[in-house]
Amino acid sequence: MFNNKFSPEDILQWRRERNEAVGKLDVEIFKAFYQKWAERGYYPSPLPDDNTVEITMYKMAVNIESLPTSRKEEAKDWLRHHGFRDGLL
Repeated sequence: MFNNKFSPEDILQWRRERNEAVGKLDVEIFKAFYQKWAERGYYPSPLPDDNTVEITMYKMAVNIESLPTSRKEEAKDWLRHHGFRDGLL
């Protein structure tokens, strides 16, 4: 559950950093982002296995409006190639 001790500025910073991490389409970069914010109390549980993290990261990339279309298409292609739908569900 979300920790309400974060200010609107914290949330905007989190969003910027999330978008940057997801936009790299690199599991290790995303895990570092997650760890940073987990240490601040943003995430209540540890990350799942790397495979689940990777799939989730690509699905997130498809749905983050601020990412370039080319990056979204790359994410969609990866998901389809690996047998996943490109939507959140």
